[in-house]
Amino acid sequence: MEKPKRKSERSGLVTLVVALALLAAGGFAWAMMPETFDQQRVTWSELEYRASKLGFSTTSRISLEAVESARETGDFLTTADGSGLFPEAPEIQKLSIATSLLGRDSTSEVWFDPFRAISYQVVQLTTGKRHRYRAYRFADQYVQSYLRKPENGQQDLPPAGWTDTDEQRWPYPAWSGKELVVTSPSALFYVLSTAELSKVGDTVVIPVFTRTAVNLMRIRVEERARPKAEFEVVTPGSRTTKIRGRRDVLRLSLNAQPLDTATQSDFQFIGLHGDVQICLDEQYRVPLEVRGNVPHAGKVKVKLRKVVLR
Repeated sequence: MEKPKRKSERSGLVTLVVALALLAAGGFAWAMMPETFDQQRVTWSELEYRASKLGFSTTSRISLEAVESARETGDFLTTADGSGLFPEAPEIQKLSIATSLLGRDSTSEVWFDPFRAISYQVVQLTTGKRHRYRAYRFADQYVQSYLRKPENGQQDLPPAGWTDTDEQRWPYPAWSGKELVVTSPSALFYVLSTAELSKVGDTVVIPVFTRTAVNLMRIRVEERARPKAEFEVVTPGSRTTKIRGRRDVLRLSLNAQPLDTATQSDFQFIGLHGDVQICLDEQYRVPLEVRGNVPHAGKVKVKLRKVVLR
């Protein structure tokens, strides 16, 4: 199959039409999209988090790396009309998340632009007690989703051999125009590390595609704080330092509002729903703690356990 031609990446500014539409829809009147994100602010290559609730615990490991565009995009999924976005820069970012909980293992990978956080593709795989492959391919004006599940007797086959499949197209709102930059929830780890968030009131607004819709995500610095923390820091020379005590953090609020006001937000960040709150460590610019809701479990805290520095 012929590989689609590359499309120019969308710019980081929302057009006046979008801004007026947001105002009319009750959106954020002062919404600002950053032109670029400063990748020099990223201090880490790996993170490890742990959460406990009702006697159960889960661990998530996150890795971030720069990869060659030419080598990675050869495996990107092809959309029917050939409008899937492709990078023009020689390098892009790849962020991976691996989580284990109650006999279920899940991995998620997202490829995105380092300067504007434009997502190109997301691939998610769940195995163990439940098997599911889901992928999202970002295009000019929509996201194409691909779902695969095994029929009876296919659980031991690789996802390519699963025959229970579904494919859907999720258009962006009609008034969003071609200037809309869309990212994915996992890429927010990168956004938090690189965005201009340093003082109370600083705000970043960025469109985020979840499972079925585009949400306008507002990240705002609410206050400074010094909570207690305990985690490990691993330097490039593999030296490990244990951190115990109070840390200088920025308390952030994350608020998701669907661009299409006829839909409800299905936003979640590392499995947490609702109004998510984050304590961003000022020194390492990583989430020290993330709070949110988990269905059937209530409020949950996800805490940093390890940082591997670049």
